[in-house]
Amino acid sequence: MDATRVHIFLNYVPLIGISIGVVLLLMGMRRPVSYATRVSLGLFIVTALLTLVVYATGEIAGKGSHLMAGPPWTNIVAHRASALSTFVAIELTGVFALVGLIRMIRGTGLARWYALVVLILAIASLALAARTTHIGRQIFVLNASFAIPTITAHPINIVRKDHNTEKTLWHA
Repeated sequence: MDATRVHIFLNYVPLIGISIGVVLLLMGMRRPVSYATRVSLGLFIVTALLTLVVYATGEIAGKGSHLMAGPPWTNIVAHRASALSTFVAIELTGVFALVGLIRMIRGTGLARWYALVVLILAIASLALAARTTHIGRQIFVLNASFAIPTITAHPINIVRKDHNTEKTLWHA
C-alpha cells in the first residue's frame, strides 16, 4: 500500500479521535472523579500519535503533486497549509493531555483550569481538523471533475502491420 492510500485510509482518524475525546472530556469534567477524563486524555494522546502518521503520509503523498495544475493544485496547496496548523494544534493537545494524564496517575489530580485548557485546545484542534479534512476532500472532487475522457468514437489514423495484416488502432 502506497503513502497516498494510507493517508486516505487514516484521513478521518484525527477528526474522529478529537471529536470523541471532546465529548468524553466534557462528560469527565462534570464529575469530580471520572474515568471518562482519563480515557479522553489517553484518546488525545493516541490521536496525536496517529496524526503524526497521517501528516507524514500526506507529505509523502504530496511529493508528486507539483506536476498537477489548475484547481486541484490550488486545493493541494491550501490543504498542505491547513494541515500544518492542524498538526501543530493536535500535537499540542496531545502534549497537554500527556502532562495531565501523568498528573492524574501520580495522584495529584487534574485541576479544573487545566482540563479547561485541554478542552479549549481540543476544540480548536477539532475546528482545524474539520477544515483540513474538508479542503482535502475537495482535492478528490475536483480531480474527478477534471478527468480527461480517454475513449473517442473516431479511429485514429494509425496503421500497424502484424503478421502481414493491417489493423486500424482505436484510441482507448
